[in-house]
Amino acid sequence: SREKSILRLFGTAHYYSREKLEFDKDLL
Repeated sequence: SREKSILRLFGTAHYYSREKLEFDKDLL
C-alpha cells in the first residue's frame, strides 16, 4: 500500500541520518 512505502521511506531516512550522525561523531 502507499502508506507502507511512505513509512519505509521515513524509516530509511531516519536510519541513514542516524548512521551519518555516528559517522560525523567519529570524524570529530
